[in-house]
Amino acid sequence: MNKEEIFKGELWSKSDTNTISGKICDINNLNVESILVIDYILPIHYIKIYKNKPIAIIIGNGTILSHATIIARELRIPLIFQPSFVNKFQHKDNIEIKIDFIDSWGYIFV
Repeated sequence: MNKEEIFKGELWSKSDTNTISGKICDINNLNVESILVIDYILPIHYIKIYKNKPIAIIIGNGTILSHATIIARELRIPLIFQPSFVNKFQHKDNIEIKIDFIDSWGYIFV
């Protein structure tokens, strides 16, 4: 039995729900029901994010005023800043995770 890993990240964009679950993906495999895991968002990624609106974004670099945060707020999807999670899972797909939102934090359960 594997031990569950928990990552605590800053919540820079909130959603209407307190919990979400889904499979992670990178920008190349992004689809509507996925959670995007990416180090940073470039302008070239904007169209793909708008077109394939993920259910959440976990980002490794940026600030609370970055373009990634503005896009997430505009799309009304949660954005969590958690560099350790991104470093470990950035290029892995189809791993099921759950995220709980409490106050200004996102708790990622793997």
